[in-house]
Amino acid sequence: MTNQPTKPDAAKRRPGRPRKQDLMQSEDDDPSIEIPSPPPDPTTPFPEGAYVDRKGAAKLLGRSLSTLAWLEQHDPDFPAPFTLGRNNFMYFVSDLWAFVIKKRNDALAKKQKQIRGGPNQ
Repeated sequence: MTNQPTKPDAAKRRPGRPRKQDLMQSEDDDPSIEIPSPPPDPTTPFPEGAYVDRKGAAKLLGRSLSTLAWLEQHDPDFPAPFTLGRNNFMYFVSDLWAFVIKKRNDALAKKQKQIRGGPNQ
């Protein structure tokens, strides 16, 4: 036999790789693991008067900060921010939701009009 190095087995545990039985361990076995609470229901409204900054507004709308800036400049329906300090612009969450609902209703109305009136109307 020669002293050639053998290839390591693909299933062999290397440093940093957990053992298989550790992966299959349930939460009930380890009391130190806390089960997180489920996320809040997305249909429940935010508290009255809740507000977010520009990053939060972009995340809430599922858009980027540059898209949010474009909406501020070009869409007259987009809610105006208010300031809490020099460069700290905030939006009321209720205003953002109202904007989204208005856009949704406008799109549905436009689609219904196209269906009823045909493509030439």
